[in-house]
Amino acid sequence: MDTHIIIRSMNTFLHEASITLLDWLNKLLPRVTENWWEECVMSSLSFTQREIALEKRYSKLSDFDLAALLRITNKSWYDLQTVIYLPSYERETVRNMINVRNNWAHCSAELPGKDLILQDLNITQAFMEQFGGKQSVCA
Repeated sequence: MDTHIIIRSMNTFLHEASITLLDWLNKLLPRVTENWWEECVMSSLSFTQREIALEKRYSKLSDFDLAALLRITNKSWYDLQTVIYLPSYERETVRNMINVRNNWAHCSAELPGKDLILQDLNITQAFMEQFGGKQSVCA
């Protein structure tokens, strides 16, 4: 398979993962607390992510990229558990997706090996299934 096709496909999958996670968080976070934006979103961000959000006056979850959405999800996991049952393996999938996102956001000049690509595809597919994404994305 051509290198450009692999990179383009992974970027498409990561974009779909962003949309899936955004939809999931939009449904749940407002149910956690009245002050969910500050308590669950802004307090979950890294220093740099928070500075960018403040500078650009982010006011909705769709303003954030996948890295920030994954961090918000991971850091707000216990708060989200007050709204719905969330098994620990789903949080592990979020953590694994952080690694997948990092693999492709910080891709070197040489493409990752076949085993890592397949592993990342499997993690992305599991993520999409667990968070209600399109089943056809990674198929």
